[in-house]
Amino acid sequence: ALLFREAEFHSCRAPLGSARLVEALVYLHNNLKQPEAALGVLQAAQEHYALQVKLSWLEKLGRWHDALQVYERSPPRGEFALGRLRCLSALSEWSQLARASEAVWYHMSHPQQLEAAPPVAA
Repeated sequence: ALLFREAEFHSCRAPLGSARLVEALVYLHNNLKQPEAALGVLQAAQEHYALQVKLSWLEKLGRWHDALQVYERSPPRGEFALGRLRCLSALSEWSQLARASEAVWYHMSHPQQLEAAPPVAA
């Protein structure tokens, strides 16, 4: 599967559908415990297709510092607030996590609070 997807990626001339292809390659490399290869796919996709890297891809690859930098430049609402809390928890930045969760908790919807509770409680 990996060989087929990589051949497809290298023969792809247009960015149409390339996001799904990149996501499939990242998924395959990540499952094979090859995070460096997955990161290389993301960098190649950015260079060749000007593809915007999804923050969820960075989180799945354990690139917590990279994802946190993007989340901190974004408005502290919704998915950006949840992502920031996940990153701070993964990085064991407990004091920053406590301050960030206090700042956004009452502005979150109930489903968002339920999603944020595990990283905040960690």
